[in-house]
Amino acid sequence: MIKENKASKYMLYAIGEIVLVVIGILIALQINNWSESRKNSYKEDELKRALLSDFKETKIRLQETIKRQQQVIDYSRQLIISYDTKQLMSIKDSLPLFTGFGFGSWWRAEPVTKTYQSMINTGNINLLSDDILKQKLAEFHAELDSGFEDQEESMNLLNALSIQLAPYGFMLKENIARKEIGIPHLNDSLLKYIVSDKDVMKLQLDHSLFNLAAKRMLLENNRLKSQRKMEGFVDDILLILNKHD
Repeated sequence: MIKENKASKYMLYAIGEIVLVVIGILIALQINNWSESRKNSYKEDELKRALLSDFKETKIRLQETIKRQQQVIDYSRQLIISYDTKQLMSIKDSLPLFTGFGFGSWWRAEPVTKTYQSMINTGNINLLSDDILKQKLAEFHAELDSGFEDQEESMNLLNALSIQLAPYGFMLKENIARKEIGIPHLNDSLLKYIVSDKDVMKLQLDHSLFNLAAKRMLLENNRLKSQRKMEGFVDDILLILNKHD
């Protein structure tokens, strides 16, 4: 072609071949990107469904724990107020309930975190395209991790309270506890006399017990606030996930 002075035609032919090759490569890359995007989109949908399942269960667990913990605080508050006002005798029949399920109880929610932890460990967290969802997930787990110090201190106080309450035998005087451990209930006639005036007077003078209980109530209030904060994050996360579902 060059010998025949057809160099320009040769160049056009060569450029045409190059253009065709480039177009072919671009089309292949586009198809590959499209295929990869479809795979990632499918994986993202799977992760969102798994997160939705996890956080629905977490919501149930948090609600139950918050209800139980509020009861612990309410019973403990009633005991401390009665102690402060020297009115423990007026709630004598309720002392087994209030001490056992107030001073002597401890609750902690166990959120379902397997999907989120797997996403963090594998790097699949980047498959989530919703930045607000990623932020809320991070905030929820940061709040979850921050509560361990209060939990440990609260457990230490619970152990101290349990040791100090043991001589009163209040747990064996409460039918809810007896049912849980499978021993016969106390009937009404026995319950009327199950807590003696001597027990009440001894409890009224047990200042160290109520001091420990007050310290623990402060921690339990903090833990309850944290759990309610987590519940708020869960609601936000579920709202986002339900929109995508």
